[in-house]
Amino acid sequence: MLRLPTQDPRACYYWFYELKNLTDIKGIENLNTEKVTDMNSMFKECSNLTSLDVSKFNTAEVTSMELMFYGCNNLSSLNLSNFNTANVTDMHGMFSGSSTLQTIYVSDDFVVTGITKDRYKENLFTDCKALKGAIPEYDATKTSSDYANYKTGYFSKLVGKNGEEKIGAAGKPLAAYNLVLDDNKDFVAYEKFAAKTASYSRTMNAGTTWATLCLPFEVSLDGKNFRAFKLLSADEGTETVELEEVKTIEAGTPVIIKMINGATELEFSEENKEIAKDVQTSETANGNYQLHGIYTQKEFSKDVDNNCYIVKGNKLMNPAKLLENTNVKKVVSKPFRAYMVDKSSSADGAKMFSIGFDDDSTTAIDTLNTIANDKAEYYDLQGKRLNEPQKGINIIKRGNKTMKVIIK
Repeated sequence: MLRLPTQDPRACYYWFYELKNLTDIKGIENLNTEKVTDMNSMFKECSNLTSLDVSKFNTAEVTSMELMFYGCNNLSSLNLSNFNTANVTDMHGMFSGSSTLQTIYVSDDFVVTGITKDRYKENLFTDCKALKGAIPEYDATKTSSDYANYKTGYFSKLVGKNGEEKIGAAGKPLAAYNLVLDDNKDFVAYEKFAAKTASYSRTMNAGTTWATLCLPFEVSLDGKNFRAFKLLSADEGTETVELEEVKTIEAGTPVIIKMINGATELEFSEENKEIAKDVQTSETANGNYQLHGIYTQKEFSKDVDNNCYIVKGNKLMNPAKLLENTNVKKVVSKPFRAYMVDKSSSADGAKMFSIGFDDDSTTAIDTLNTIANDKAEYYDLQGKRLNEPQKGINIIKRGNKTMKVIIK
């Protein structure tokens, strides 16, 4: 067992110096450093360390970080986002010789304003050949504390998480190199940033026609294998929702989508896109129904989420009612989907809403002739029964089939 030194609590200098066989320091993340003033050479030449968690270090009182991570040439990243360096006067050689270090995450509290002597500003990044931030690749002429920042230097600002992977952004404005989203990783953004490349993919279950989508970057639908719609209205009387087609999905905006010609793959790769930190909510004109997007997995409980609706088949179904008389306690939605919420005062909402939309391949009159006969029922959007279809939007029900038809 490695024992931490017990001398002066204000000093951590040389604590792990030249422990070259050390691959991990368990418990280091819980070290109380609030009174520490000296971290000189603390991890110097720990050349076999593959990970180091100093993300909780309190460095508010530290004055020296000279050679602190010198020669840590098996580390690929360091999370220094909790470091406050306002009182640090010496950073000489702080990361020097860490040849495998690719990313250093910091916050706005990492500053070099306290360093007044030139010799204490030198060689911070000497031989950090894999490091990049706002500077896209290592430059041997740029190794001083002038480049200890995320706007014009080698650092990255921690702006989010993609699953367990940290997202670092650098430059002015902040930009990440590559954001790859998928259904097995929750996405969280701490602030707005851009991505030089942003991508997402999803494979639909066989037979899936309708689904939902909510991405943190804008997507143009030109040439895509699906159509996208925003929620326009919902009617409990006819148990139908009205949709309006959109040609572009705005960043963070939830939509209902319809796959074209049996397509089963969603594939997006966009260049230089702004990433929306927060999900937007779209709602019907009366505010009674809202479409909520999610970037993270969501569980729907039949005991709590009785006013929510998720897309199943060609319907928006209430998970609470869907799970009645079953032993299943919850339904889980993967990230980058959306669900509808009933915000009306109705004590007991509909069990499901049908999604009706007239395809481009058929005219409204063709569709009307296909489903209308003596047994068909006609309603307006307010749920009022009609004797026959009228100009405008009609809700037509025949048996278990419901469609929205627009007659001009």
